[in-house]
Amino acid sequence: MCIGLLAMVSCGGSKKEEEKKEGEKAKTAADINVKDLKETCDYADALLIVKEELKGVLDKNKDVKEEDISEETRLRIADLDIKAMEIQTAMDKNDVNMMELIDCPAYKKVESIKLEIAAMIEKKFNSDTNAEGDEALKDLEAEMGEEIETIPR
Repeated sequence: MCIGLLAMVSCGGSKKEEEKKEGEKAKTAADINVKDLKETCDYADALLIVKEELKGVLDKNKDVKEEDISEETRLRIADLDIKAMEIQTAMDKNDVNMMELIDCPAYKKVESIKLEIAAMIEKKFNSDTNAEGDEALKDLEAEMGEEIETIPR
């Protein structure tokens, strides 16, 4: 009889935990279950979580040469990209109204972060390219035995 009561209590507890999890909003990209996104602004909130995490990863690696970025970081970026695509696919599948989405407070932040990420990527690409160009110029100067005059950037 005690075992039966114990089983009933433990089963009831796990059901409550499941209900609690369903009602909670995701705090990280890994917590996002696309099937749980119901309202238009839920999609914006989910996108914001993903974009904030992506910006954080990119920001931590802004001074790291591309070839020195760890495999773990590359996989994290790929996972975040996949999660963003899953959200976008769900939005398309569920006919999320873009005009309503634009009105969501989180979506305005998403757009701002997208611009910040684009600027970070452009800056990183240009700085990596400039560094490679400077190295190539030094090699050429050493080969020729004279300094090459360049146009200032």
